[in-house]
Amino acid sequence: MATEADYVWGTGVTEQQRLLQQIELYVPEASWLLDQLEIKPGSRAIDLGCGPLGILDLLSKKIGPQGEVVGVEWESRFVELAKDLLAQRKLENVKVMVGDATATRLADESFHLAHERLLLIVVPDPMKVISEMVRLTQRGGVVVVEDVDISSWLCEPAHPAWTRLFSAFEAVYGRDGKDLRVGRRLPGLLRAAGLSDIGCKVHTRLNGPGDFHQQQLLVFVKLFWQQIIASGLIEEDELQVLFDQLERHLADPGTLVVSPLLFQAWGYREAF
Repeated sequence: MATEADYVWGTGVTEQQRLLQQIELYVPEASWLLDQLEIKPGSRAIDLGCGPLGILDLLSKKIGPQGEVVGVEWESRFVELAKDLLAQRKLENVKVMVGDATATRLADESFHLAHERLLLIVVPDPMKVISEMVRLTQRGGVVVVEDVDISSWLCEPAHPAWTRLFSAFEAVYGRDGKDLRVGRRLPGLLRAAGLSDIGCKVHTRLNGPGDFHQQQLLVFVKLFWQQIIASGLIEEDELQVLFDQLERHLADPGTLVVSPLLFQAWGYREAF
């Protein structure tokens, strides 16, 4: 089973706040997605890698009080935070547990819907997660995946510091096989897992001052600062100069940032 040290973004207060902001950001996209799936009241749903909330609250509303939602998250701090948030919102049809998304140990075919969001970008073998989702899903049920593709992530006007830092961040992040462009692969992964009636939708946003993705590259570069230096991609003095240049550029009210593409894909298990 994975440990908390394996989570690349960290589990501190800053990361918890970032995740909660991200969850709120994607409520419209997640709501649209669930509306396409015709989830029946009384169903059972599971959200793998749910973090401090994921879409547990949205699933809870969809399935109603007679249904059940299970969240699985390997970071114990996020599980405790999720339990607090669920208690505050009085969502009694949801429970959260510490577990590995590739090996939950839950019963075969025990859910009508299995979902993950932004989990496949933090694992080197996404198919292990999808295979577990398929195993957990009943015949006729649906597997739902949401992940990003950073190919659209750019700033306008363009800036050389963005290009250097973006390339260095992606190179260091993917050194153990993790893929920040996995979003485009989602339909193919679902087909490879034996699912049918594959659907797909792509979302993106344009970000100005104060919007979520406007400063996110700087946040991630800071997080991977030592790894970038150790990799030899950028010397420390130059890294600081590039960081300062980009910080000033992104702070300009005239600078816009296009967010990463959010791919949503879903597929059904054959009924027989």
